[in-house]
Amino acid sequence: MHEKGIRYSLNTDDPPFFNDATLLTEYAYAAKLLGLNQEDLLRITLTAIEDSFADADLKVELRKKVMDFSRKNVMSDYVMSSIRCIKHIY
Repeated sequence: MHEKGIRYSLNTDDPPFFNDATLLTEYAYAAKLLGLNQEDLLRITLTAIEDSFADADLKVELRKKVMDFSRKNVMSDYVMSSIRCIKHIY
């Protein structure tokens, strides 16, 4: 699916019913299962924004926030280190 360029996003649904799943743990699980890297996770996030039901102005704002966050390398340091820790759980 990922290698074929199929559009998808990662989501959570009813965390109390699914072992306290968070978006971070879903990203970690997908990264481990699919062998995703930082760029893949960023692409998935941007796809989620683009394919959402948000209006165009909100999509622009969200894309800017995600890209600013990514450019500052905070995502790489924080999220990727968390993903490395969470990978050991799954």
